Amino acid sequence: MKTLEEAYSETAYQIQLEKEIIILKIGKNNQRFVKYNEDKNIENWMIITAFNPYSKEYSDDENKNRNEELKKDLKKEKLSFFNAKGIPEDINWKPEESFFVWNLTKSQVEKLAVKYEQNAVVYGEKGTIPQLMWF
Repeated sequence: MKTLEEAYSETAYQIQLEKEIIILKIGKNNQRFVKYNEDKNIENWMIITAFNPYSKEYSDDENKNRNEELKKDLKKEKLSFFNAKGIPEDINWKPEESFFVWNLTKSQVEKLAVKYEQNAVVYGEKGTIPQLMWF
């Protein structure tokens, strides 16, 4: 059985930008994504979901409701975001609707991850590769 770190690292993180979809992998550079961030003055970013708190499987309805609450929090905090999706390599685990959020403080990252009971988020800063930030 895989560890959480292995499972999260093997997941493909799909971001729906204005005109294209970009797929990120943990520890892998994506030049199109780097250029997009430079063009849009994105200093740091995260991919977060409210699905399956602490990696415990919840119903589709529960997950959708939790993600709607997360979306409301992002809007309330006036954070910029696009829809994203975590697509696991393990076919027994469903894709998780997520959000690509940028130009936020590390305390905002932590606050949201803790509130929505996530073990980790995908995080990056200008000039770095996608990594897991654990909580």
